[in-house]
Amino acid sequence: ASFYLSEKSDLKMMVYDGLGKLIRVLADDTHSAGPGKVIWKGKDQYGNPVPNGIYYIRVICNDTLQNHKLVKMNQ
Repeated sequence: ASFYLSEKSDLKMMVYDGLGKLIRVLADDTHSAGPGKVIWKGKDQYGNPVPNGIYYIRVICNDTLQNHKLVKMNQ
């Protein structure tokens, strides 16, 4: 996921499955202002591949919360 921060911000990104179980924390730190990128390679916290399906990315930046739906499909 690409993003742009207008100022230095605390950023947290997590992946959840359709049942609300935390799959992986992608980011949990302070980011400088400007563009940034976080990549999820379809694996859980232990490096195991997760099955195809619907996942949700939760983004918390300072006091703002956003949820984004993601469909994981392998060929």
